[in-house]
Amino acid sequence: SVAEYPQREEGRNGMRFVMQSLRTLFDGDAEDDEGSALREQGSCPGFFRLERIGELNCLIFATGQERYDTCHILLQGKWEGQEVSAQSLCVPIADEQNEWDRVPRDLSIMIQDIDFDGREDLLLRLGVNHRSGRKRAHYIGIVWDETGGRFSHMDSFPEFVSFLEFDRQRMVSLWWSEEKDRYRIDLYEFRNGQYEESKGLELIRDQDCSVYGADSVTINTYHKGELVDSRDFSDEWKEEFAGLYPEWVAYMGEYENGWFSIGW
Repeated sequence: SVAEYPQREEGRNGMRFVMQSLRTLFDGDAEDDEGSALREQGSCPGFFRLERIGELNCLIFATGQERYDTCHILLQGKWEGQEVSAQSLCVPIADEQNEWDRVPRDLSIMIQDIDFDGREDLLLRLGVNHRSGRKRAHYIGIVWDETGGRFSHMDSFPEFVSFLEFDRQRMVSLWWSEEKDRYRIDLYEFRNGQYEESKGLELIRDQDCSVYGADSVTINTYHKGELVDSRDFSDEWKEEFAGLYPEWVAYMGEYENGWFSIGW
C-alpha cells in the first residue's frame, strides 16, 4: 500500500547505507585510516545496530579479536537540516564494559545537547552494569559541529555515568568494589568546553567489622582527583554523614544491614 511504501523505502536506504559503509571500510575505499586498520586487524564485526534518527542513518558495530575493544559509529544523512556526508568514528570500548558483557546489551542512542552550545548532539549508551542495579552505564558522547557539518567524539565526556545531570551541567559516576568494602562517587562538571573531574568522595569500610554491628569507616574527599581530606569514623558515623557531607547524601541510597542499598 501507499502507506507502507515510505517504510519500505527507508528500510532499503538503511540497508544500502549498511552495505556501502562496510564495503568502504573493508574493501579498501576508505578515505581515512580506519578501513586499513580494520583490514590489518582481521577483526570480525559484531552486534550490528542500525538506527534511523530523524533523517540520519547511524550504524553501530564493534570489532576485536579476543574481545570487542573498539566501537565503530558510521553516520550519513541529514542533521538539523544539514547534509551529513558519510563519516565514521572509531572509539575504544572500556575494559570494564567487557567485564560486564562481552556483547553489550541495552544499547541506545539519546538526542541531547551534551556540550551546551544550543545544538543537538548524540549520546550513545553502550551498556549497563546489571550487577550495579543498573546504576552504572558506559557512554560515548558525539558532538555536532554545525560549521564543519561533521560529528566528532567528545573524549572528555565521562566513560561511566550513573546520573546524567544536564540541568546542572555535570555527570555523576558511582563505583563500588565486589567485596562491598569500598564505595566512590565522582562528579564531572562541564567547564571551558569540556568535562572535568571536580569532586570525589570515597568510603572505605573496615572489613573486620560485623555487618550488623558497629561500622568503622574511612571517608576520603577529593578535588580534581587529589586527596584533600581523610577522616575515620566508628559506631554512629552514618548519623554524622548527612551533616558533614550534605551534597553527597542524594547519591548514597538507603543504609541497611551495614551498607548502602545503591551499592548492591
